[in-house]
Amino acid sequence: MDQAHVRRTPDPGRPRWDSSPPPGVTAQEIDSIRLYAGDDIPGRTEYFYQLPNAYQTLNLLMMEGLEGEQIRVCLEGQSPDSIYIREWRRTLKVFVDIFRAQCRCRAFAAKQGAALPQLYRADRRLNAQRMQALGRTFAFTSISKGKCLPSFAAGKQEPALLHITLDDDCPYLDMAAVLGSGYIYAKEAELLLPPFIHAQVTGGQYLTPQQLNLYRLDPNVPVLSYQVRFGGFCGGEGKENPHTLVRRLDQDQANAAAVLEAICARRSLDGLSDGELRRYARWKQSFSELVRAYFRQIWADASQAL
Repeated sequence: MDQAHVRRTPDPGRPRWDSSPPPGVTAQEIDSIRLYAGDDIPGRTEYFYQLPNAYQTLNLLMMEGLEGEQIRVCLEGQSPDSIYIREWRRTLKVFVDIFRAQCRCRAFAAKQGAALPQLYRADRRLNAQRMQALGRTFAFTSISKGKCLPSFAAGKQEPALLHITLDDDCPYLDMAAVLGSGYIYAKEAELLLPPFIHAQVTGGQYLTPQQLNLYRLDPNVPVLSYQVRFGGFCGGEGKENPHTLVRRLDQDQANAAAVLEAICARRSLDGLSDGELRRYARWKQSFSELVRAYFRQIWADASQAL
């Protein structure tokens, strides 16, 4: 995806409205999907909707602890934006919109009965091991129906290639189908999976020189290989009352936003107190738990409608 800090002006010759989202997917949900995808959002001029890399922040907020900040911000140079903390209710609505659409797409795909081709994901060892330990996804997860791109390992810490299978009850969005062939990343043949779905992860061996050659990957960059099977929503039980989570999110949002801004400015966690970092990590955990609480009800409603 585009790494620029300002949304690119869309190509006026690029078709925009040939999408075919499943029945029931709303215009607001499509706007939220476009926000995550870094696509143009007609009529949305607020800063919240103008960042092409919103997905970086949305996924970082779902990662437990500070490893994501250390790798993605400090080492890889990503620039997540604190607006998604300062306007966390709006951010929560984006998560809810996308998951509702994913559940509708799951129901639509089940009725169509279409088979999927081989699926891949370009990832990092950290994320694969985190999914393996949790037994589920922890953030939105993009996978591809297309061929493995030779450039996927560039710039990643300990790159990993995931070979993926989806169970019938796995919710997902076919991004090109929902956003149309004018979607800037339509050629990536991307499917988007939600947080909190079952993930069975095996493997972890390095690709052989022959396999690296088969995928046209740089033979000088070691790449790990995993097999992942994704399933349905992993609901679990809520650890805290949603009202408690909301109070904490309101109380600590200024600190959390300031900590993220400081990490991005310094490309380091140094200079921040242990207390500030703990409150920041706790804020992210509270946000993740609140997202899961909303998803739990959406999944229950969607399952009853099948």
